[in-house]
Amino acid sequence: MMRRAFLVGFAAVIFSACAGEGAAPLASATVVDSPTPIAVRLFVVTGCPVAQSYGATWMRLLSDFGPRGVDFAVVVAEPRVDAEQARTWATTYGYGTRIDLDPSLTEASRLGATHSPQAIVSDRRGQVVYRGRVDDVWTALRRRRAAPSERTLEEAINAMLRGEPPTKSSTPVVGCLLERR
Repeated sequence: MMRRAFLVGFAAVIFSACAGEGAAPLASATVVDSPTPIAVRLFVVTGCPVAQSYGATWMRLLSDFGPRGVDFAVVVAEPRVDAEQARTWATTYGYGTRIDLDPSLTEASRLGATHSPQAIVSDRRGQVVYRGRVDDVWTALRRRRAAPSERTLEEAINAMLRGEPPTKSSTPVVGCLLERR
């Protein structure tokens, strides 16, 4: 498989945060290798209630698509959150997946992330093919449907796995703005 590297930036700390016991130790790095042709990043701010609500959905996507070669990571795009705080947040809200820190919002800026939670899907060349919401369960801040009518992130991943571009390349995001300095 083609290997691709994502430059994360000098200040970033990359680590795995797994729910429950057996969490991988923290490790510093400036490059994350992605051995897969499809990479999905979910940019979040830890205090955002919308982002806090997506742990179970994220884990279902990881379970459904991870074995099919899709690389998943949550990116905490917040200057004042350290690795331990991010790990605690991930465990509390059910994100049992790799968590990347982007305190300077380098990756958020590079990939065009502006909100939390915002999904970015990249192809094997690192080109963004989808940028937007996970689904449409949130219609506005503090307004949530019982179930989504569109699962736009899932639809984008399925299209990429079929070798097709996603039907929608972007969707509006309901959530919190990423804090830029």
